[in-house]
Amino acid sequence: MTESVVMVIAGALLLLCQSAVLLLFLRHRSSPLVLASGGTLAFVALLGLMGACLSLVLFLGQPTDTVCRLQVPLTSIWQTVALSILASISLQVFFVSEFPQRAAPHLHTIRGPGSWLLVLSCCVAQAGICGWFVQEGPSLSAYMEKMEITFVRAFLSCPVEPQIGFGLLQGFNVVLALVSFLCTFMAVKPFHQYNLSRDITFSCLIYCVIWVTFIPIYIGLKGKQKSIVHISFSLSSNFGLMAAYFFPKCFLMMRNPELNKAEYFCTVLEGVPPTLPEDEPQPQTQTESVH
Repeated sequence: MTESVVMVIAGALLLLCQSAVLLLFLRHRSSPLVLASGGTLAFVALLGLMGACLSLVLFLGQPTDTVCRLQVPLTSIWQTVALSILASISLQVFFVSEFPQRAAPHLHTIRGPGSWLLVLSCCVAQAGICGWFVQEGPSLSAYMEKMEITFVRAFLSCPVEPQIGFGLLQGFNVVLALVSFLCTFMAVKPFHQYNLSRDITFSCLIYCVIWVTFIPIYIGLKGKQKSIVHISFSLSSNFGLMAAYFFPKCFLMMRNPELNKAEYFCTVLEGVPPTLPEDEPQPQTQTESVH
């Protein structure tokens, strides 16, 4: 009971925080920062994180067959929405960084239809895994026939089977985060520009570390402890994505609004090749001016 209360409070606080970020982004929806962060995709990513947070409610209370079948798939696919959007943005950053001469003419396509196609493809692939997981998993009644139950309301947890399906669902999201991390980790840091790749790198690194840590802990647990750990790690990864990707932008909008201008985001918005510090024109000394 205590664990449930803690989880509900943590989820409610996280959802409140996500709502505040969403409102702030809506207020500045036409600003260069929001456009560089993905524009409409940024709002969809926030809604995905909120959906993942809300879906954790299915883990609370007395389970039913329908609830058990929806718990893991819903949590996973909402995270896929957010992670696939980060992957699409990271590919844009990689394209501008590695192929600066070709970036500008094709950036509109990559930022528009290309990004939506990637997000849709990832969600369809994850939905396919979810469908297989639901179909192959046992019903709650079949699961209960194999166990002796003393306190149904307090201790009965849903079966997470097949385990390979659960691994595929979480593994798919980790792969998306890993791809995003690899695309932005070695990206050139733009001089006098907002470093969007930094936000993606840290958010995806946090996500990967959390779920890699989850594996040995989850395997060593049984019963309701598995559900508690799953909820805890889902909330942690959700918060990690939001904090690392969205919080720096919120800070800039609230504390440094003078930097929220097109010149500060031209690398991402217009495909302008990132300028390295050594490429910056150096001020001439007095001796050089005389010569």
